[in-house]
Amino acid sequence: MCKKSPAVNYVFKKISTTSKSEILQKLEDSPLSLRDISLMKDLINGLSLTELSAKYNLTPSAISKWKRKVCEKLHTFDVANFKR
Repeated sequence: MCKKSPAVNYVFKKISTTSKSEILQKLEDSPLSLRDISLMKDLINGLSLTELSAKYNLTPSAISKWKRKVCEKLHTFDVANFKR
């Protein structure tokens, strides 16, 4: 598995250790939905496109488009940074 960057580790720990109500309060102004955050968490955990498509009942191409849209929302153009 690829090494996660410090920024990705920080976000992952925040998501994993914060209660859902606290996350909702902090993310009111966030461009990401809870489903987008869930996708990010799964990407950080290293799930493959096939595993993600089974989990979210979407095709692998739909998952790829979704990842791209999440990156655009975050003004990030490096999808690989989710895993590194």
